[in-house]
This record gives sequence, structure tokens and C-alpha cells, in this order.
Amino acid sequence: MNSFEELCLKVSHNIDAKEQRIRSRTEQEQARFNYAVSYLLIDLWKKHFAHKDYHSSIQKNKNYYSALQIYRDPNLTYRMVIQAFDGLQKLSLIQITKEAIMTVHTLSNGRIVKTESGATRID
Repeated sequence: MNSFEELCLKVSHNIDAKEQRIRSRTEQEQARFNYAVSYLLIDLWKKHFAHKDYHSSIQKNKNYYSALQIYRDPNLTYRMVIQAFDGLQKLSLIQITKEAIMTVHTLSNGRIVKTESGATRID
């Protein structure tokens, strides 16, 4: 296991510890949650590595994760991505810098949230 995978697992465990859950995730849900956390962290890292002031965005439209199965990532599900996003916010690793809602006139009616990484807070 490399250090980035260990970092992702550590962040996932920190999110789980901070959450108030009634039931624990199944093994498959936990794998998807870990994947969603690593997906978000990779996206933040790529944007920060390209330029420290770049912003990252997350798709909050449910249909984005379920439509056209040949084009989507089967490991990303709406619930797990949103839980990972909310967990990263609760840990103060990311913050919302701009919230935008796309209209029918601009492309689709999904909700996009731009985030900014708190790279100095990730150990």
C-alpha cells in the first residue's frame, strides 16, 4: 500500500469517526465510500498541483451518477460521493467557495459546487 492510499484510508476513518450513523455501512458501501474519498482527494490534489488557486467542482445532480452506465464510473454513487464531500467539509479539509446552479439554458439542471482545498490541513 502506498502512502496516498494510506492517507485516503486515514481520512475515511476520520470521517467515519466524526459521523453520527445509526447503522454501519456494508462492505460494498464502505468500498465505494473509500473510493469516493480517494476520488475527491485525487481531484483536489491534481487541481492544487496544477495551480494552488485552482478550484475543484463536484456534481451534486443524482442523475449524473446513474445515467448512461457505459460512460460513468461504477464505483461512484451519489450517496457515497455526497457523504464523502460532507465528511471532508466537517473535517475542515475543504470549504465551499462558490455555489452555482446550472439552468436549462446553460447545459443541464444539475447543481455544481466549487470547492477549494485546505491542503495545509491534510497531514
